[in-house]
Amino acid sequence: MLAQAEIMEFKAPVEMTASESLRGVWDDFINSVSFIDGGYRNKEEMISVLNHNMVLMHKLLLSSGMYRGLVNSSFSKMMRTKYWGSRTIHEDKLGKVGLLSIYQGTPVPLHDHPGTRGVLMVLDGEAELERYSLIEKYQDSQSSGLVELESCERRQLKPFDVTWFEETEGNIHGFEAKTDQCVLLKIQMPVQPVSSRSWYFPTCTFSEEQETVYARRIMSRYL
Repeated sequence: MLAQAEIMEFKAPVEMTASESLRGVWDDFINSVSFIDGGYRNKEEMISVLNHNMVLMHKLLLSSGMYRGLVNSSFSKMMRTKYWGSRTIHEDKLGKVGLLSIYQGTPVPLHDHPGTRGVLMVLDGEAELERYSLIEKYQDSQSSGLVELESCERRQLKPFDVTWFEETEGNIHGFEAKTDQCVLLKIQMPVQPVSSRSWYFPTCTFSEEQETVYARRIMSRYL
């Protein structure tokens, strides 16, 4: 990770907190996320802006000793669950930014982020991403059961690649690290009142030819 900082020719200024390092630009970062539902001229422009802002955020956050320590130690000091490790770096009423670490051999199951939009960028390692939308007739349901998902994206993410999710389109995603560890920087902002998160377990293997797949949804309150 230090090598990546050197490639970007960045040198940390006087020590700051994570919140101080984002002062003056945090609103702009959040605004770039708020436009992903159609505020850009095309997908290419959106990806370019999101990538630029996420790289800039990473550079600025390196001014924070806490962030720099976490990134350069590959989360060695983080408490992790069986599947992943996470740490919130900054949070306020506009949204939050944090780090996510996933590990090879323990994929993160498909899950949603109700009422929120977000952007993720790989900092280190590689991951395979699956992203889905809930078919419209199931979107108002707040119960566990069988649902149908529409595929939005399946691809490999490498350092500085970005992905995103909206409050409806592409809100369901899962990751699998393709290296020993994969570390991602993440922005998440609330758009609607946040409801309970759900986890999704496909009832069959998804093939490249399929546009939709059935999955068993389990509300987090039942896990």
